[in-house]
Amino acid sequence: MSNESQNAVVTSEQLDAPETQMPATGAEAPASLNFRLVSPMGTWVQFTLRSNRMAEVYGNFLKFEKVLTAAGWTQPPSREQSSTKSSGETKECPVHHVDMTEKTSKKDGSKFFSHKTDDKRYENGWCHGKEKAAAE
Repeated sequence: MSNESQNAVVTSEQLDAPETQMPATGAEAPASLNFRLVSPMGTWVQFTLRSNRMAEVYGNFLKFEKVLTAAGWTQPPSREQSSTKSSGETKECPVHHVDMTEKTSKKDGSKFFSHKTDDKRYENGWCHGKEKAAAE
């Protein structure tokens, strides 16, 4: 997260410009920011911050980023990062959006994909790319 916020160069003049201070019309907020983060349990979450002023959205983003970073939330891996693994065949988990590696069953020799997760919904911390119901 810090790379994106460090690379974002926005002047106070731009944030306070009249065109960023549009009146509320009851429709979609005129200023919004969408971003995705990965929870400490490995689940991807998309956030949307909205306001009538871009300065307020950006200020709220900086506060939100600080709180979530302290709580262990991270940026999703880039496509380049997730595709550079060299050990065995991989595919992306549709639940957690991380690479799963191909494994061979000791029981019958069949092939399957899985990855380790801290997500408590998965028995023994292994996900096979299928959504599980919340743990009781």
